[in-house]
Amino acid sequence: MKLTEKIIDSTTGLKMKSGAIVEVHVIHSQNSDEKSLMIKTDDGVLSLDQDDISSFMDLFSKFLESF
Repeated sequence: MKLTEKIIDSTTGLKMKSGAIVEVHVIHSQNSDEKSLMIKTDDGVLSLDQDDISSFMDLFSKFLESF
């Protein structure tokens, strides 16, 4: 299991295949200030809303602190 898969799975509960991340896009809503994140991998696409992004960033910062 790749690091990206572990972080995304534990953050969102969504299963992601172990593909490499190819592209990451921030999507801004036209009707509000909300943003979402679209992560394209070599085997699919995963979308994260703002709550998922916050959880992801918290988890990722904890991961970085472990080094």
